[in-house]
Amino acid sequence: MKGVWFDPGHIYYVVGDGIYTKNSLDTSKVWGGPGLLTITNYFSYAVRGNHINDVFVVGSYGDVLHYNGNNWCSYRNETEISSGSYRSLAVKGDIVCAVGYEGSRAIVLRGKRIK
Repeated sequence: MKGVWFDPGHIYYVVGDGIYTKNSLDTSKVWGGPGLLTITNYFSYAVRGNHINDVFVVGSYGDVLHYNGNNWCSYRNETEISSGSYRSLAVKGDIVCAVGYEGSRAIVLRGKRIK
């Protein structure tokens, strides 16, 4: 487990070697995954969101994923990172920032929602 994000009483996310969700912290319920293999095959380091219909996940090989409440979208091809990874993530309103590395270079990703 590398990252946790939740909207209390609605959704709980845990990421690392997979992306897992729960709608309740009831210990009898099993953690599920939202189409894990179709979302990413790579290790995830961080998850953050504004609400249950606006969640981001970042990870290895430039993985940047967004969930809009209906579908997951990958932006990995747009990041053009082949060997590094994003390790941390912050989201506030229409801005998303991720930090990580590629080789010996530090990298920063800044995204802004276009309305």
